[in-house]
Amino acid sequence: MLQDGTRLRYGPAGAGLTEAGRATPEWQQQLTDYLAELAGWSASDEASDADYYHEKCVIYLALLDLIPQGPAREKMLYAFAAFVAGSDLQGQSPAEWFVHANTLRERMRVNPAEVTKVLETYRNSGNAALALFASLAGTFAADPPAWVAEAAASSR
Repeated sequence: MLQDGTRLRYGPAGAGLTEAGRATPEWQQQLTDYLAELAGWSASDEASDADYYHEKCVIYLALLDLIPQGPAREKMLYAFAAFVAGSDLQGQSPAEWFVHANTLRERMRVNPAEVTKVLETYRNSGNAALALFASLAGTFAADPPAWVAEAAASSR
């Protein structure tokens, strides 16, 4: 998955693709093919459910960095939230489960509109912990209480 995903970030000569390069029909087709491969990837392909969860979250986060603004990026945000919301890791290791959800919010902090989208997606995810996090993030401005960051940091 990592090697195939690298092709979405870099051109044939190894140079990083610009946003214009990622807006071409060819790149969009590569993305579609990659997303089909991502959808077929399951926990049974990895050593543990936790490995699968973390690896897939990292790929979702990378895709959210790559995909230009628009419907495809919004769809990826919903897919990421649904994946996180539905993970059994939440019950096994809540702090470990939460770290990727917080990472996405942290990455989006440079763009308040993006943070708003992320938090709204979490609120509507159907997952009580993500909805609570979104509410707390809104209540405490851009930052959740210190104990949330501490819990996330201790799980790394």
